[in-house]
Amino acid sequence: SGVKDLQVDGSIIIDTNPSLYSSTNPGLAPVTMGGLDIVVPVIQNKVFPLAVFTDFAFQTQRWGWMAGFGGKLAGIIVYGAQLRIMSAGFIPAYFDANYDLYRDIKAATLAQAPTGETFEGWFARLGFDILESKVVFNVNLEGPFAPLPAVPDTNPALYPHLRGVLVVGEGLLGGFFFDFAYDKYFIGRTTGFFQDLVDPTDAVITAAVNLRSGSAIFTLLYNLRYNPDDPDGFEVTSSLKTTIKF
Repeated sequence: SGVKDLQVDGSIIIDTNPSLYSSTNPGLAPVTMGGLDIVVPVIQNKVFPLAVFTDFAFQTQRWGWMAGFGGKLAGIIVYGAQLRIMSAGFIPAYFDANYDLYRDIKAATLAQAPTGETFEGWFARLGFDILESKVVFNVNLEGPFAPLPAVPDTNPALYPHLRGVLVVGEGLLGGFFFDFAYDKYFIGRTTGFFQDLVDPTDAVITAAVNLRSGSAIFTLLYNLRYNPDDPDGFEVTSSLKTTIKF
């Protein structure tokens, strides 16, 4: 007999121009990667739901495998953990929310032949989801089991990465809804782990302020990226986009 509610998904993603916003890394080759993931519900109840899952992904001369578990306790507390085994040079969560800020750096890393050995990484998530997902807060922390590089490296996969997300969905504040995120990359590269958590170096703050009017959604996007050479500390970029959602 088959496994009840088994889910199987596959994907292939291509960035044809990773140098689009870069003046320091022009002419980078297109980036292609793909993956296959499987989800199996183990416990299906509202008090203590539990699912196990696995995912295999490939990048240029690189591969990564993940197995983990997760769920939502009492319909409120979101939890999860993963074990990740990756070949040398593999970059997990390659197309993340701040991809445009680091796309040339990541592509330049993939263009180099990977060196080293297969290594293991970890991922943990904790947060809450209330009011039918109208208010969601998650803190994700990921990194390698290996010691931090003795010499600072440009590969973000070699360092812990923290991402905190707060979502205020539609229906609470009229036509307004929001997404806020704080990303801290390269934790431990500059000083120690806990010192780097509060150091703005390699930190990115993003915000999306959305307004729905009928079927149109107007979104004001902000990106704040720390720059020690900027008098205000952070470089601020903003954009406005309009989407139609029926």
